[in-house]
Amino acid sequence: MKFILGKKIGMTQVFLPNGVVVPVTKVQAGPCQIVEVRENVKKNGLKAVQIGFDETKETRLAQPQVGHLKDLDKVRNLKDFKIETDAQVKRGDTITVETFSTGDKVVVVGESKGKGLYKEFSKAKKWVAAWVAKELL
Repeated sequence: MKFILGKKIGMTQVFLPNGVVVPVTKVQAGPCQIVEVRENVKKNGLKAVQIGFDETKETRLAQPQVGHLKDLDKVRNLKDFKIETDAQVKRGDTITVETFSTGDKVVVVGESKGKGLYKEFSKAKKWVAAWVAKELL
């Protein structure tokens, strides 16, 4: 299985030869570094890797994360992936977009930043402020 982490850069559009306009998302993919290799073949036959993306300063990481990333580039986005048990990978290897070839089908999963309930409450606050102002005038 092939996998890589990326970050959305923006949107654009592409014209196909028949004149149809298609929306396209630009993604900055990789390079990703293998941070940890977990082998649990005896218990349940699984092998997994943890990869990291998006280099950052050491001061922006929590102390346990700095220890986890010792002797590696400091990355802030970590994600686990299952791999085949016969795959030969080791800590510190780099995954780049060259692992993919033209025509490969990919599954893309996105995560939002999570703004919380602020937007909903701000609408309510505006309504209450307008109502109070109307009552006072």
